[in-house]
Amino acid sequence: MGLFKYVQSGQKLLTKGFNDPLLVLHYLLYGNRKAAQLQVRRVAETLGYKAQDVDKYYNNLESGKFLARVLKAASPFTGVGAAGEDFYVILRLIRPEIVVETGVFSGVSSAFILKALKDNDGGMLYSIDYPLSEQEYAANLESGIETAFALPEGKKPGFAIPEDVKGRWVLKRGKSNEILPNLLKELGRVDVFLHDSHHTYENMMFEYSTAWDYLPKGGLLLSDNTDYNNAFRDFSRKVKCKPIHLSFRGGVGAIIKK
Repeated sequence: MGLFKYVQSGQKLLTKGFNDPLLVLHYLLYGNRKAAQLQVRRVAETLGYKAQDVDKYYNNLESGKFLARVLKAASPFTGVGAAGEDFYVILRLIRPEIVVETGVFSGVSSAFILKALKDNDGGMLYSIDYPLSEQEYAANLESGIETAFALPEGKKPGFAIPEDVKGRWVLKRGKSNEILPNLLKELGRVDVFLHDSHHTYENMMFEYSTAWDYLPKGGLLLSDNTDYNNAFRDFSRKVKCKPIHLSFRGGVGAIIKK
């Protein structure tokens, strides 16, 4: 890391320190995972749940055994990584009936969502995924567009999802701008929406805006890669809802609909 990046990182830390000293203290003393868990507690408290319920569901994941199993199957394409545990805890708390996500690839986030739905004994996950070809991935790189990798040869979307949690999963293949509007219209509502597909400003704003209309009061919009551009920040301002960054460094965020 060059000097400029060190300075830039330090400035961000100072800014967060002024805005949220407790979060920064957690990060400095305990690391990124504990800082993320503090943010999950804040999501839970906003929705009317207790901190002890959050801790109970983190413990339910058997000290990271499920995480280790999923990451091993996904390696080296680990996606949201440990943030999947945060998704699991949130979904165990709010017990959604309908979850919609865009972007599957190896299926790390999908696995944790499905694990939560299985343990809740209720709910369905509808996933939209457009597997990239090697040619499309190369073209995106040349254009400077941040996207998922091309699927490894012989692999299907969600290849890291354990078979024992797939019972509540519906996968729809195609681009989100073609599938998402009709899927949401068909479902009528969505309790939790997760963006993790094409991370351009335009696509992120499209997905956020399209899903938002179908979220009820207290519904949850989740997004990975919020640090790629200003879409997440701009959308939270547009809907006048304060975002909660589950990842201290920025990548995973949540917005609760008022």
